[in-house]
Amino acid sequence: MRIGWIMGSLMIAGGCDVAVSSVEGDRSSETDDDGGTVDDDGGGPGPKTKDGECGIIDIACPADKPFAGAPCEGSFSCTYGDDVATWTSTCDGTTWREVVECSDPVLGGACGGVPPAAERCSQAFSGTMEATLEMGPPPGSGPFRPFEDGELVAPEIGGQGSAMVWFVVRVNGQEPPECARVTSDLVGEVFFDHNPQVSDVKLRCGASLGMYAVVPHADCESLEEGSTFDVTFTVDVQGIGEASHPIRLRYEDVCLLPF
Repeated sequence: MRIGWIMGSLMIAGGCDVAVSSVEGDRSSETDDDGGTVDDDGGGPGPKTKDGECGIIDIACPADKPFAGAPCEGSFSCTYGDDVATWTSTCDGTTWREVVECSDPVLGGACGGVPPAAERCSQAFSGTMEATLEMGPPPGSGPFRPFEDGELVAPEIGGQGSAMVWFVVRVNGQEPPECARVTSDLVGEVFFDHNPQVSDVKLRCGASLGMYAVVPHADCESLEEGSTFDVTFTVDVQGIGEASHPIRLRYEDVCLLPF
């Protein structure tokens, strides 16, 4: 079953107006330099982050829209907007959640535009280390587990109508890097080609937040409705290693896009 594009609409809204409100109730507010309103708890003076066991934790609204699923602490909401869409990021006490609304109907894509493939970072690990690499279904589907060989995976539909496989990677080793260069690839006989995607990904205690790999265009004319087909899903983390799983995709998830 396809999940609506809510967490998937993760494109950073740089330069957008930001409004902040507490979800616990009305509080006094003031106007920031950009003309948006800021809540005393969510956007006023004082620290906006704190150190956590697995990296930085937001304790107030950041200047740029946070990555859905990233850690936070408190109960407050932040609104980021432009001429096309409005994103509401809400800290539910531990995690950022996101909802996006578009001011006008969107043709040929999903509201919110194209999201980044992963939670980005800079200065990816360039050395080598001994560690094991795992890949599995994304957060929200339960505790981390690796993909099962031959597992039937239901893709999401992205901002431009492409099918995408959501996943997480986990590096198991001593002192895993905080930023890693990850290459993901889906290869199958039914695809016209393959399209490796490379992202510098933030790792938190060795694990990424949700990432996606775009499913290549399939030769749908030679496939039958109701059929499934085999795909090899491979992830490589620079300087650490590679993990690969055979998975299965359904005709309906790749060939019958909702546009």
